[in-house]
Amino acid sequence: MKIYIHKETGQATAAIGSTTPLAQITGVLGSTLHLDCVFHDGTNVVELASGSMGIFVAKQDKRYTDPSLVQALSWTKATAPEDGYRFTLRPSGADLVTLLANLASVPLMAQIVWTESGVERKTQQLSLVIGNAVYREDEPTLSDPTAAWPLPGSQFSGDVLIGDKTLTFQFGLLKSIA
Repeated sequence: MKIYIHKETGQATAAIGSTTPLAQITGVLGSTLHLDCVFHDGTNVVELASGSMGIFVAKQDKRYTDPSLVQALSWTKATAPEDGYRFTLRPSGADLVTLLANLASVPLMAQIVWTESGVERKTQQLSLVIGNAVYREDEPTLSDPTAAWPLPGSQFSGDVLIGDKTLTFQFGLLKSIA
């Protein structure tokens, strides 16, 4: 996703000529999110001075002194100025998983901060909405799903072992989990 940032004011927008502040960025738990920050002077794309550094930080909404839940402490400068500076984020970690729990998504407050020639500037506060993931990397997978899950309406009766759980079916219906 490209984010256009006015080099002097710090206003982040979705397009270089836009005056509407960017309000929201979205990502999914455990997925890689690329943010390409393109700096401009209001009209033209500009490069930052050599040695400029940037960070991206996201925290639980209204929890300013809490540790970051999502962060990138450096960016990678693209070859072409119009491609900007890339943050690579991977929203993950136990605290974020706990915060999401059984919610479909959670909004985090986020900000991009950069230092150029010793001067620090910041974007406005953004909302980073992290969607929950159905698939978890550490969950067991079925080696033969067709054998483990009888079709609805089948007359299957018996036990199916998944991980350390035994599912007991009677006439195609789940009777118990042990």
